[in-house]
Amino acid sequence: MGLGFPAKANGSYFAQLVASGKIKAPVFSYYITQNAKSGGLTLGGIDTARFGGDILWAPLVPESNNQFSYWKVAVTGVTAGPQGISLPPGFSMITDTGTSLSIFPKDVANAINTGLGLQKINDVYGIPCPNGTNALPPQLLNLTLSLATGNLVITPKEYLYQLPSNLILNQTICASTIIGGNTNVTLVGNAFLQRFYLVHDYGKKKLGFAVANRDVQVESQFVELDSTNPPKGKWQSPETYPPGSNTTETTLKNSASVYSATLLSAVVALILMH
Repeated sequence: MGLGFPAKANGSYFAQLVASGKIKAPVFSYYITQNAKSGGLTLGGIDTARFGGDILWAPLVPESNNQFSYWKVAVTGVTAGPQGISLPPGFSMITDTGTSLSIFPKDVANAINTGLGLQKINDVYGIPCPNGTNALPPQLLNLTLSLATGNLVITPKEYLYQLPSNLILNQTICASTIIGGNTNVTLVGNAFLQRFYLVHDYGKKKLGFAVANRDVQVESQFVELDSTNPPKGKWQSPETYPPGSNTTETTLKNSASVYSATLLSAVVALILMH
């Protein structure tokens, strides 16, 4: 759809919207429902009904040429339950709705899956789950990704998904969504992202995470972000847009400058978990 940076998004549809003045603030946000079957996208603002608590903001990591190409943030630590995972220097992750699973360097992925207590079953990490992902064992551990500004907690419902029972030894297996690749780049896909409401601050080069409210019955509350009228409240970025900071938030419905859409999985991502 062209929501990345111009160098990587064919000129970036979102950058064109900002340049044309059709949205006042260079911000877009989205959520994905459980199993990434649907979701919502808001351009120029946020939907405050779709998340709870504070937004955890993290600065983006530029490329070696000091240009921004991806929605990439530094990861300072990874913990599988109580076990810390050794990371290569300069470890970072890219959020990618075009990826269903999460791809880590092979050694890191193996260490995470082992630390979470998952078994290797025919080259797939996971556990037997005869009753599916709705009845996972209570002793399963959480995965924590530490950013410079706080922690992101991933629960078993995000890092496990149910495979068809005839694929592996005629068992029902809940397989890990964390896979290893021959890469130094970590891509965090929809299996993880479904836990969060993500706010992309294109102007200040920051990415915000909040725990998503995935209740499809909730009525949206759109809030416009304006570069001259910075918002107040739990969604405020650490640095306000210049020049002012004394305006109040505005709740909008069907505003011309805040665009929201319900997204089908075919639009949001390539989904492997049916």
